[in-house]
Amino acid sequence: MPVYQNPQQFYAVLEEGFRRMAADPQALADFQRRRMAVALHTSDPETVTVIDSRVNPTQVSYGVAAGKSDLALKMPTDLLHAILMKEAGVRQSFTSGAVQVTGSIFRALQLADLFHQIQRVYPQVRQDLAAGKVEARL
Repeated sequence: MPVYQNPQQFYAVLEEGFRRMAADPQALADFQRRRMAVALHTSDPETVTVIDSRVNPTQVSYGVAAGKSDLALKMPTDLLHAILMKEAGVRQSFTSGAVQVTGSIFRALQLADLFHQIQRVYPQVRQDLAAGKVEARL
């Protein structure tokens, strides 16, 4: 059974995670310097999340991939969950082909810090949402 039953559950966790990261000016600083838009497509459930650091502050949109992204990543939602829970390695997931990359693989490798920043907040966000400590906004 998938970790997330529907896109709204997944988006709620990501939205809260990015909200927490935005509260720390250093959390997205490296990604902000990269000036790129990344479209993250996941399956089971199907989701699209665009993280755009071409604008300041970094903007995140859910459910739509409007405009052209510099990089697109495709993977099962459960794999992204495993990466963010540190149950699967970022580099291994990319190099094994489990994460499909459209665009420069070198740009994709520059996302390591972004993934580490999300990993820092993701487990607590999931726990807080499950316990009702935070209300989903989406």
